[in-house]
Amino acid sequence: MAEKEPLVSIITAAFNGASFLRIFSVPSVLQQSYKNWELIIVDDGSTDNTAEVAEQFQKADSRIRFIKHNSNKGLAAALNSGIRDAKGEFIAFLEQDDVWLSHKLEKQVEGMIRNANSICSRTLCWVADLQKKWIVNIDMAVFSGIVVRCRVFKETGFFNEDRKLSGMQDGDLMASLASKYAQNDKNYILYLNEPLVIFTRHADSLSSRPKNNSRKFIDRYAAICEKYDKTEFANDKNIKPFLYFWYSHQGFNFLFLGDGRSARKNLEKSLEFKKNFSAMVLYLFSYLPKSATWFLYAGMNEAKDSMGNIKVFKARSKFRDDYKEAEALMRQMS
Repeated sequence: MAEKEPLVSIITAAFNGASFLRIFSVPSVLQQSYKNWELIIVDDGSTDNTAEVAEQFQKADSRIRFIKHNSNKGLAAALNSGIRDAKGEFIAFLEQDDVWLSHKLEKQVEGMIRNANSICSRTLCWVADLQKKWIVNIDMAVFSGIVVRCRVFKETGFFNEDRKLSGMQDGDLMASLASKYAQNDKNYILYLNEPLVIFTRHADSLSSRPKNNSRKFIDRYAAICEKYDKTEFANDKNIKPFLYFWYSHQGFNFLFLGDGRSARKNLEKSLEFKKNFSAMVLYLFSYLPKSATWFLYAGMNEAKDSMGNIKVFKARSKFRDDYKEAEALMRQMS
């Protein structure tokens, strides 16, 4: 690491997340091997004791700052408040219920210093099911695995605060970066092939995917498709993979709800941007009766879980130290 470590501004948007801040996210920041950071906790109008917990951390460590919204303004507005207050050269995001491994920031900052053209860095993550109390998969980390150069937000603009896009901030940011930087430098993102984040699934998380969350996913995917499915974006080869992903996942959620017609409409749209075998299979599923669709859906989930377990088994030896640390952190969270 360089003699003078650049400041990293970490932004955590919190809403009714007192217990998560206390046990999950903030302790993992305090344990980072990289020390030159500031943590900005933005309480977005919580009704629990999130503010009290954040203030306790602020009093204990001068690197922690606290911003409070008097009302709930939405995730994007909370993130933008943090960005405006940030003083760092780099900005990292950490969701209130996720956890960083201790060397996460150090490895990402070192990598971005070595690769001066990199605009953004991303890592892999361990997917932890807190109800099952074990790690069930290894995947690309989403919001909590992203570090960007602060100047990005001056060049591309802040997060869109339209409430319809709530929860799509990671995809919106990555699509915005692709549109702005990919044509000039294909290596604008530095991918670290190492799981440095624990992404948690629990009863209150959207990713737990109970039935009533499918409508939320559909609305959010529809909003971000509406934003990017325009001539200036749709003809951009760097945006097409995003549109494929959003339309196909919208179709999948319609299929999950038993709405075959809407599923087909979105899956057809996804195939305009990318020909993909999985989307074609889902398209065929949409013609089946709802009962059969449910049977196939259950089978797909079992297959996905099995594949996840296999990936974790392989990763345990490849990333032995990371896995041991992740297991230890899981025990602390229990």
